[in-house]
Amino acid sequence: MYMPSRKSKDEHELIAEELGLPDAHEQVKTLLQTDAGVPNDFVVRVATAMAVPFEPLAPFVGQPLRSFYQQAICGGLVFQLSDGSRRVRTVVAMAFQSALAGIMLAAELVKHSGGFPVSPTTSTRVNLLRPLSSHLHDPKAKDSSGRCICSDDDFIAAYRRKYGKRVEQLSDVSAP
Repeated sequence: MYMPSRKSKDEHELIAEELGLPDAHEQVKTLLQTDAGVPNDFVVRVATAMAVPFEPLAPFVGQPLRSFYQQAICGGLVFQLSDGSRRVRTVVAMAFQSALAGIMLAAELVKHSGGFPVSPTTSTRVNLLRPLSSHLHDPKAKDSSGRCICSDDDFIAAYRRKYGKRVEQLSDVSAP
């Protein structure tokens, strides 16, 4: 919901750097935009840059760059091929996140329909590597910089047109 406070690198820049080819931003950008398959020489360059054998990466030749990146880098293949010496970003999906968010939203709706006081906006963080905290909700104030979608006049107008005043009482998120 909050806009970044500083400029971040574009996706093609991040991927090029994580593939070990920081000078290949434009080629990576083109491959991402066109969804073209990665050429053999590109995969060879990645293998060389990452100091891993080409053969395990060869099946990715001709596949879209996003698929190659997700499986070889994010999926941990390069990490395995380098015996852990090559640090790469590994993404582990937590499929329960959406379900947990839905359960928490449903709990808030049940509280509201039961006439219980409306909770202030909160932030919930769960560290999967540590025991569950006894305090799960941290109060979260509206972003004071005004760089939140909830402060955008067009968003607020569209919200009011769609939901009207009645629903705004559930949360102070869109009430200016």
